[in-house]
Amino acid sequence: MLAVGLARFVTRELGKPSRLTGLLLNAANAPVNSRALKLLAVDPGERVIEVGFGGGRSLAELAAHAHFVAGVDRSAAAVDGARKRLAREIAAGAVEVAQASVEDLPFPDESFDCGLCVHAIYFWPDPHAGLAEMVRTLRPGGRLVLATSLKGPPEAMARNGFGHLDRTAQEMLLRDAGFGDVRFSTSRGALLAQARRPSTG
Repeated sequence: MLAVGLARFVTRELGKPSRLTGLLLNAANAPVNSRALKLLAVDPGERVIEVGFGGGRSLAELAAHAHFVAGVDRSAAAVDGARKRLAREIAAGAVEVAQASVEDLPFPDESFDCGLCVHAIYFWPDPHAGLAEMVRTLRPGGRLVLATSLKGPPEAMARNGFGHLDRTAQEMLLRDAGFGDVRFSTSRGALLAQARRPSTG
C-alpha cells in the first residue's frame, strides 16, 4: 500500500507533470498513445486538439500528420517543454500550445476536426464540463478518442484525487456531454472510447 504522502505526490505529479515526469510518461504511455492515434486516424487537412498532453510525444506525432495541432495542459512545465520541443512547428503556425484547464478551453466553437485525451481525464475537476468543452470545440461530426486505464488506481491515490471511470461511467458522461456514436475497445490494459459530436442537419 502506498503511504499517504507518496500517494499524494505521485497523484500530483501525474496530474500536473514536471518535465522529468512528462518524459517518463512518454515512455510509459507509448503503446496506448500509438493505439489511440491509430484510432483517431488523422487526415492531413485536419485540425486536432490534445488535452493533457504530458510529455508531448503525441503532439509531435500529430504535428507530423495534421494541418494544425493544439495542445492544452494544466502543467506549466509540460507546456514549456512542448513549446521548446515544437518551436519550429509553433513558429510556422502549425502548432499552438496553451496552459489551460479543459473546463475552459481557449478556442472558439467548432475549431477542431478531432480530439485526443490519453490518461488525463482522471485528474479533471469536472469530467462532464470538460467533455462538454470538447464537444463545443469540435465541429459537427468531429470525433474524440479518450484513453484510460482498465484498472483503477491504488486506494491511497484514489483518496488523493486520482479518479477512475469505468466503461459505464464513461459512456454516460460522453452521452450526457453531447457525444454520440460511442464505442469502446481495449488494448494493453487500456480502455479506449471513440465518440463523435453529432452532425447537424
